Amino acid sequence: HLVYLNHLNFKKPVEVYDDTNVPFSGKVFVADTDKRCMMPNVEVCLTQERKIGGVARTNETLVCGVTGPDGTYSLPVVIGSRVDYVDLQYHGHHFRPSLESEFRAGMVIEDGYFGNNDFMDVEKAHVTVDIVGGLCNKLLGMSTVHMKVVGCDWNEITVPQNVPLETFSQNGPTKIYNNVPAHLLEIQVYDIENSDGKRIDHIFNFFQGTQPLVRTIDLRNTNAADEAIEKVEESENPTNTSKGIAEEDELKGDTAESLATIKEEEDKGMNLVRFQYDG
Repeated sequence: HLVYLNHLNFKKPVEVYDDTNVPFSGKVFVADTDKRCMMPNVEVCLTQERKIGGVARTNETLVCGVTGPDGTYSLPVVIGSRVDYVDLQYHGHHFRPSLESEFRAGMVIEDGYFGNNDFMDVEKAHVTVDIVGGLCNKLLGMSTVHMKVVGCDWNEITVPQNVPLETFSQNGPTKIYNNVPAHLLEIQVYDIENSDGKRIDHIFNFFQGTQPLVRTIDLRNTNAADEAIEKVEESENPTNTSKGIAEEDELKGDTAESLATIKEEEDKGMNLVRFQYDG
């Protein structure tokens, strides 16, 4: 680099900064989807930790950006910086580097290639599926349930079906499915059989027919009540037994109970998809 100095500024300190940067890039996707569900609109921030006096630490955000429609990001990082960790924000979800990711904590940025810093969304949710006959919730048969993330071709139903589908068996009117992707999901009754293992044609035609009955549910924010309850529980101090604490504890207990009720209603409502056959 050439630095030109003004001849009238001798005996004055001159500070020179090298702001040359290189791209730090990668992609973000939903875990357990064979990298086929890319995630747009995820905020990605690169952070460097700085020690003060060798003891205290402060975090400096180097640069932030958002993933594009294809789930990729590219952020300009000044050479000489150190990326200690990558902070990803999307509906409070948890992320971790993918198995093939090149990211390592404490990466020093030098002239070169800094790509393939890939991350996966490992957040999971639960959903309750009702497959019933009428308002009395009558058992219809052994159902095969299919789920997929909206907007990607992972676990997609095709004709003919060249790729095996991931499905679930449901032998009762209601079933709770845990550890499903915490995203927009499409759910449908893919098949239904009687106790002899034979398809129940008239019910199958109702659910699949020429235009399959598909329910869409948003599971991206369904852990909000859980987190609120945890915060209330953490705020309680079991050592506080002096005067004036009884009313406070009672208030906290009522709050926790109210939040638990909200959570129960959430499980029954927000996390519920219902397939009802009235024939």
